[in-house]
Amino acid sequence: MNIVETKDLEDVNQIVEIHLSSFPGFFLTFLGKGFLKYLYKGYIKHSDSGIIVASEENQIIGFLAYSTNLSEFYSFLLKKYFIPFAWYGFLGALRSPESFFRIIRALRYPKVMNDNEKYVEISSIAVDPRVQTKGIGSNLIKFLCEFLLDSPFRKIKLETDAENNEIVNAFYQKNGFKIEKKKNTPEGRRMNYYSKILN
Repeated sequence: MNIVETKDLEDVNQIVEIHLSSFPGFFLTFLGKGFLKYLYKGYIKHSDSGIIVASEENQIIGFLAYSTNLSEFYSFLLKKYFIPFAWYGFLGALRSPESFFRIIRALRYPKVMNDNEKYVEISSIAVDPRVQTKGIGSNLIKFLCEFLLDSPFRKIKLETDAENNEIVNAFYQKNGFKIEKKKNTPEGRRMNYYSKILN
């Protein structure tokens, strides 16, 4: 298994397919393949964000998307891809009108965060469900931790569903993440907010 930070936009198609197969029924999946392609292109192009990929035989089998500045990342996305994001958001709103307000909240959320610590946020991590190789997700997190050793960032954060999500919560706890807080989203989802201190 090979793990690297990708700068290749050609990898986006495989990343999107893994996202779609890993997160059926999730909000970003609902917005569609086109929306996800621009989202993950943004992670590759944004200077304070990135995507780490795990591959076997030149086939991507897992990925981790992160950002050191989510507020700036979302501003970057809106400036660079405003028209396609508006289009896919419009299509989503046609299928589900309440999704429009969720899109707006998602894009504005990082702007209201008031954490003064320097930290990296994992936005998405997924492994191709067809692959039987063990430890892919843990190795992606390990790579990120090692990648950050010479950086000013001493903490990694993420959020995930608190309920009906036992396997994912156990995975993060196994990899050294601790729950900082729990909070309900406006949609009523109970979320766990995790952090991991880098040594």
